[in-house]
Amino acid sequence: PQPLEGATVTAVEAGQTTVTASDGTYVLGLGPGSHTVRISAFGFATVEHTVEVPESGTVTLDVDLAPLPRGEVTGTVRSASGEAVAGATVTGTGVLEWEVTTGPDGTFTVGDLLEGDYQVTVTADGFLPADAEVTVTAEATAVLDVTLQPTVVGVLGDVDGVLTAYLRDAGVPATELQWRADLDVERYEALVVNGGDPDADTFAAVLAAADAAQTSLVFTGTWAVDRGGIRLLERYTDRVEVGTQGHGDGPVQLTGFDPDHRLFAGLGDDPATLIVEGGYYSVLARYAGRPLADLHVPTADGEPVTGLAVGWDWRSAGSIEVLLSASAVTEAVGPGKGWTADAGRLLVNAIEWAREAQLDPPAAPVLQAVPATVAESVTVTGTSEWPWPVTVSVDGTPVATATPAEDGSFSVEVPLAVGENTITAVAENLAGASPVSAPVTVTRWVPEWDVTGGGPTRVVRLSLAGHDRLTAPADSATLVLRDADGNEVAREPLRWAAVSYLAVLTRLPAGDLRLAAELEVDGHVVTIDGPPVD
Repeated sequence: PQPLEGATVTAVEAGQTTVTASDGTYVLGLGPGSHTVRISAFGFATVEHTVEVPESGTVTLDVDLAPLPRGEVTGTVRSASGEAVAGATVTGTGVLEWEVTTGPDGTFTVGDLLEGDYQVTVTADGFLPADAEVTVTAEATAVLDVTLQPTVVGVLGDVDGVLTAYLRDAGVPATELQWRADLDVERYEALVVNGGDPDADTFAAVLAAADAAQTSLVFTGTWAVDRGGIRLLERYTDRVEVGTQGHGDGPVQLTGFDPDHRLFAGLGDDPATLIVEGGYYSVLARYAGRPLADLHVPTADGEPVTGLAVGWDWRSAGSIEVLLSASAVTEAVGPGKGWTADAGRLLVNAIEWAREAQLDPPAAPVLQAVPATVAESVTVTGTSEWPWPVTVSVDGTPVATATPAEDGSFSVEVPLAVGENTITAVAENLAGASPVSAPVTVTRWVPEWDVTGGGPTRVVRLSLAGHDRLTAPADSATLVLRDADGNEVAREPLRWAAVSYLAVLTRLPAGDLRLAAELEVDGHVVTIDGPPVD
């Protein structure tokens, strides 16, 4: 047996206590008589002995303490996706305190633990801390497997960790980040740009890295030229311009929003109050992206402050940017400093939406055009997804581009070759190209008139270059005669004669006349101006 230092030796009845020295010895001064002596030490079973102390002399009581039985804890730390987390720190507190690091396969084992309940905390770079409890039983192995939630939301420009802590409490796996030109954002699904003071190169580098990684960006704004991420976007890009800003006015309210949009899920009725009376805010005077909601702030002079509060746009096929003009956390505004529950809900909604954003290629455009014309070009109209550009091709060769209006409509002038022209279109966005549209066919004719005869009789032939079939090019054809004032004076059918239209005019009225032809194709009338007839 080894000497035990620090064991507690107590004479129970006499109430005297001492501790053993480094060599395990102890001395108690007791009066004569019978005494109960209790010896205890951490990690050992407590024992009691009865000794008789004489009137004089020394009584020796040597004791061997038996170690308490012990157990161990083993387990595996994994990420939420099931991958092993190497290098995680597992810390236990309770009867004993201990710490161990997971191996390459995410496993850990700690032994020689006394029986009892232990509180366990697991930490690892890139993950939220996780807490657990485990009970150790003597001569047994307790299994404790822990799953870590990766931190997939980064917060840039936090103020004393307030925003990060708020987001974690709301269930958002967030971590605070610092502005660095070499910041690795690959594992983040979204970055909340709450402020900070990066230089232009650092700001551009982080945004470029985010776009390359398809990491969404949520920019927050508020009062003051040096607070909030929107001010950085304004300073270093031309995408946004901040308008009115202020504080000390009425409640800051969000209005004009679609309650069915996921960004506004759970908000109250329109208007929804984001910040209590007197709070800090800003509105956007201009934004290059898509507007979603406005801000309305009553003022003492009766003229409310209004302007754009929420906007968004795609940055890549898998990422978006969201601008919230009154959602920045600063020393003066944020959780516990004017925010309502709806303010926090709006920001959390924006982050969750941004994390899941995924752009699909657009649907195929839909085209419309007349079936036939004698003009050198045709106006093609259609619909496609705004705002993605549409490329229009003739017989597979791109000839024109168009950008749809917000309602999806577009119009473009398309040059035509003589004969049949097959027109198609493809829309393209950041995710790729749409399927090719259903084709429309437009035939361009070049008319050639031949009028023979004299007196009151004329033979009229109308040939159409661009039509090379024996069948008639039109469903019906009519020859029209007009006088010098443009008034219709006669109408005769045109008959298709294998290679041209033919009509014989008799008893022509006197005066200057002009010919024209009206050819109906699929309900569309093509008017072909002809020569004069004397």
